[in-house]
Amino acid sequence: MLKSIISLGIGIGSVMPAVRLRYNKRAFYPTFILLVVALAFFNLAFDLLISVDLLSGLVAAAVSIVFLVVIGLSPILTDHELTADTLNLRQGWMFRASIPLSEIAKVTPVEKGPLRTGVFFDVLGTSLYVTTQRHGLLLLELRQRRRFTYALGKRANKVYFDTLDQARFLSELERRRPTPASPAPRS
Repeated sequence: MLKSIISLGIGIGSVMPAVRLRYNKRAFYPTFILLVVALAFFNLAFDLLISVDLLSGLVAAAVSIVFLVVIGLSPILTDHELTADTLNLRQGWMFRASIPLSEIAKVTPVEKGPLRTGVFFDVLGTSLYVTTQRHGLLLLELRQRRRFTYALGKRANKVYFDTLDQARFLSELERRRPTPASPAPRS
């Protein structure tokens, strides 16, 4: 049985481990602090200015905490990831996309990006941005347009994103991308 597993190429060491691709988290700290202050003020005003019972106050506090975790904290806790055959882009629990490596036509470093950061897209264009900084971005050009559910279903064939270690990403991507002669990832 073990021989058959090894002969199929599933042996130890043939599977490439996933690579975490960190992105700049500094942009999220002011947002998190502002949300903490704003939600504390909102809950205090809700409880003091409007006569509410204990249950309503607790519900408002619970909703505020969920909002704070999803919007303020989750982007700080997530990273992009490169697996054997997929690039997973994430920005908290608000955005995620899995792009098969076989769909990537070209990757180009972009020194200067748009002034805006975050997850956004050109309404009439074909570009999607998943950025936390304005410089040192990467442009993924896809073979064809694809739908990005977490970006309001936007169909795009250009994805701008950033990672703190571009050189590592580019070398790992080159190792994993299928070549025209062999559709399997290289190890």
